[in-house]
Amino acid sequence: MKPARLLLLASEDPGAGGAGPDLSSAYRSQAAEDAKGAEGAKAWAEGAGGAADTDVLAGAPPGLAAPAEKDLAQQLVASAENSTLDWRSAYAYIFRKAQDTARDRVYFDPAVRLAKLDGLGPLGQFVYDTSRVDTAQRRFLDEGNLDLRTPLEWQVYGETYKVP
Repeated sequence: MKPARLLLLASEDPGAGGAGPDLSSAYRSQAAEDAKGAEGAKAWAEGAGGAADTDVLAGAPPGLAAPAEKDLAQQLVASAENSTLDWRSAYAYIFRKAQDTARDRVYFDPAVRLAKLDGLGPLGQFVYDTSRVDTAQRRFLDEGNLDLRTPLEWQVYGETYKVP
């Protein structure tokens, strides 16, 4: 006796010329749910937390939201990832303004905001931004320099970096 086989057939995707099942409605539905969830998380991270969050942020020192501190954080990351303090050299000159704006809106500002709401200073905000404490930044932690007071000196792969 031959074993029985169960075949499940799906309707054809009219846009695929009969090349396969119509999964596009399932993909569209899942994509819509993913986008809805992502938008909600993004709105929350960007400031939809209400008046209580606004009060906490208003009373917090600027930390990495200050331009000089933000630049310092970018230098720390660039030294580890690109062996340079010139973090802007990682992208073409013509796109710099757009890159800065996108980096701040999508990545940097929400991370700094959430770290501030948790009561963290510049080094803690940096950890939120990079999601790790590298060996180079551990030095600041060990020295108790949680505010990333300059001058700073650290090493990455044997190369020394200094920010006056």
